[in-house]
Amino acid sequence: DGPGRRVLRYAGKAGSGRAAADQRDLLGLLSAVSTSRSPFDPPVPRPDNIGAHWLDPRLVVEVRHLGHTDGGRLRQPVVLGVRPDLDAGDLVPS
Repeated sequence: DGPGRRVLRYAGKAGSGRAAADQRDLLGLLSAVSTSRSPFDPPVPRPDNIGAHWLDPRLVVEVRHLGHTDGGRLRQPVVLGVRPDLDAGDLVPS
C-alpha cells in the first residue's frame, strides 16, 4: 500500500433489486469502466471470482444490507441505484 492508495475489500455480491430496464441502463454505465484486473486486495475468493467481470472503482452504487457476516460479507444486499452525485474518491470506509 503506497501513500494515498485505497484498498478495496471484497464484501460479496449485490445484484438483486433492479428491474430489467434498470439493468440495461446499468450495463451501459458499467461497460464504460470495465477492466481486466480485479481492484480488490486481498484477492476475491475463487468461487466468487469465476465468471467475474471487473470494473475500475469509479462509480458509486448505493446498496442496502442487513449488516455483515463474521467473514465480512454483506447480509442480504440489495442494489438501490447508482449515485452520480457522489465521487468514489471521496468515500470513506464505515
